[in-house]
Amino acid sequence: MLARLLSWAGHNPIPFAMKTPHDLPTPYSKYFVSFIDFKEELRKSSPKSFFQVLLRIFHFSEAAQKIDALLADVQVDIVHLNIFLHHISLSIIEPIKKRRIPIVWSLHDH
Repeated sequence: MLARLLSWAGHNPIPFAMKTPHDLPTPYSKYFVSFIDFKEELRKSSPKSFFQVLLRIFHFSEAAQKIDALLADVQVDIVHLNIFLHHISLSIIEPIKKRRIPIVWSLHDH
């Protein structure tokens, strides 16, 4: 919805998300991070699954690498962060800051 409104206003919103089976087609999907189902991973009750979920939440290097690649390929004026803390993580902040791109973060994650 927000992307549609921004497009109507003459902006070019670029999505960055986790891959899911329900994704809409976009030329930017190659930058999306891999899918994970936290509930399914935690149901496995293995140390490996638990550690994978923790790493994904606190520092997900794939997300940092993918956002870095996206920002290297596309001119971005501003980044809007929305519901990203679990599946993508704060690891994307540093590549954005490195390029001095302003960040707007919708803080309704709690």
